[in-house]
Amino acid sequence: MSTGHSDVNLLLTAQERTALLSLLENTVKDARVEERRTEAPDYHDMMKQRVALLQGLVDKVRRL
Repeated sequence: MSTGHSDVNLLLTAQERTALLSLLENTVKDARVEERRTEAPDYHDMMKQRVALLQGLVDKVRRL
């Protein structure tokens, strides 16, 4: 079992990149709303981590 990170290369057309970026940005917005609305500490922490992960993906796709 590997515990390290592995890089994955993904080739996207400009149209695919735009669609993926839009999808990710909308998902980040939804996750932020969910994070703010939840009162359960464990779920809040999980959503906070999810937002950070998704925002990182948005940032990477923007740099393409």
